[in-house]
Amino acid sequence: MTIASRALEYAKYKGMTAADFERDSGLANGMLKKLGDKTRRQTFNRIESAFPDLNIDWLRTGEGEMLLESPVVHNEDTEYVPLLPVEAMAGSLQGYTEGVELANCRKIKSPVKGADWAIQVSGDSMEPEYRNGSYLFIKKMRGSFIPWGHTMVVDTYDGVVVKNIFPIPETDDYIEARSINPKYPPFKVETSCILGLYRILGGTFINSTI
Repeated sequence: MTIASRALEYAKYKGMTAADFERDSGLANGMLKKLGDKTRRQTFNRIESAFPDLNIDWLRTGEGEMLLESPVVHNEDTEYVPLLPVEAMAGSLQGYTEGVELANCRKIKSPVKGADWAIQVSGDSMEPEYRNGSYLFIKKMRGSFIPWGHTMVVDTYDGVVVKNIFPIPETDDYIEARSINPKYPPFKVETSCILGLYRILGGTFINSTI
């Protein structure tokens, strides 16, 4: 049995698809099937961090049991936050965070303290800084201060966007949302349709060392 087949066996045991395994551990799409003896230790560290009950020695060598005999005791600074489903990108975050759905969300390890939730980037409009499939760990802003020019998660009645936001001179009725990828033009967001603004505290970025 190969490393890749053992990873698939674990994913099946956890009720995950190969894509779920890759996303939770920060691996690029299709990477699971390529796991082998030449895979870097850094990759195994990501997998070990994402799945604390997985015996990483078993994954690498096949020796021992698939699951650790006793639960891993996490450092007290370790935080797990709900991962809001991708479908939230087509609707409002408020519908999830204020409803019973939040209790059913899978929780993932946050690399930063203080995050409320995690969401996954969909599309390439914010590349190269935020790649498709990357996780963002976010916190809802409570005050009136807005960090103009920064990347924010904007929750609206029509859906959720990740954009750099800017004020529009001489009006408070709209803000401007800009993509990082230059092929996407900026657009206006009506302020009356905004349900919440979220700061990005950190992320797990696909194809990076973060």
